[in-house]
Amino acid sequence: VRELRRKPQRTVFRLTLVNQYNTENVAAYADLVRLGWPDFIEVKGVTYCGTSAASTLRMKENVPRHEEVVRFCAALCEALASDTAPRDKRTWLGTEPETGPLQRDLNCDEKRTSVNNMENNNRRCNRKDEEEGVGINFSGPYSIACEHEHSCCVLIALRRFLVNGVWHTWIDYEKFNALARSGRTEFTAAEYAAPTPSWAVFRSNEKGFDPTQVRVHRKSGNTTVVTSSC
Repeated sequence: VRELRRKPQRTVFRLTLVNQYNTENVAAYADLVRLGWPDFIEVKGVTYCGTSAASTLRMKENVPRHEEVVRFCAALCEALASDTAPRDKRTWLGTEPETGPLQRDLNCDEKRTSVNNMENNNRRCNRKDEEEGVGINFSGPYSIACEHEHSCCVLIALRRFLVNGVWHTWIDYEKFNALARSGRTEFTAAEYAAPTPSWAVFRSNEKGFDPTQVRVHRKSGNTTVVTSSC
């Protein structure tokens, strides 16, 4: 973990949550984060693979729901809220960025009225957070940036990846490949970061599901095809 801390490129911690095993260790995980200061923390609920002699995990007892993963992530951000990230983990292309208000819809490729959609999403997001007791924390170095409800996965990011109100958690692979071929060894994560699509941002209507794909719900033998637009 300490070696990872020295890397200027994109760094990620990945954590699989298992109820009754590791969901209560928020303070200990916060200590681990302080050792490495990763750019991102990807937290996923364990995937149940059925009953077997090799595993004692049970669906009801051990597999967290998506909102349980969200609450864990919110608690982890809160545990780190009073910390100050090292300077190199606060800067963006050499300067400390102005994070600004979260603009959830400005990353969308389609034409739309960004201000109205931002206001609508913020109102919806605030209502849902109030209902579930989970908010987006901007008082510390980390915040929940993205979610993919279908795979029970949440992404925490350093605040420096929120540039002018827009999350930049994706990778521009053309830039990354060019940097990798350049021979430079000290290029930074900011140099190949790309804006996050609006549908991938935490509390978006799509909850991380790509609207260009088709989602199928099967309940009680009935099949429902659900599509959405950005």
